Amino acid sequence: MVWPYGAYNQRAIAAARTAGMAITFIFDAGPNAPEHGLDSVRRSMLLFHDKVSDVQASLRQPASHDGVEQPLTHIVAVGLDDVYSSDLLRQEQQLGALVQRLRDLRVNTV
Repeated sequence: MVWPYGAYNQRAIAAARTAGMAITFIFDAGPNAPEHGLDSVRRSMLLFHDKVSDVQASLRQPASHDGVEQPLTHIVAVGLDDVYSSDLLRQEQQLGALVQRLRDLRVNTV
């Protein structure tokens, strides 16, 4: 169930669950954490005048709500089969291209 403009209460959530809609989306502040059930999946409303910096700040809200901004994590998985080559020159080129892609994407976790 998606609650329009976040208008819901516990009776409404219970009624949705009884009707077979166990997953609901709400506009409550904060991140989605494992301890929150699927009956209260948090979401954000983006408006036409929202600035990218405001959206970034919203997405960086820490789970602890202590006001400390958490940096975004840019993660990639690298398949070494895509880098390895029996031709050492080709392997060096492929490794160099991979490192450049990681740098361009500002990846900070591999």
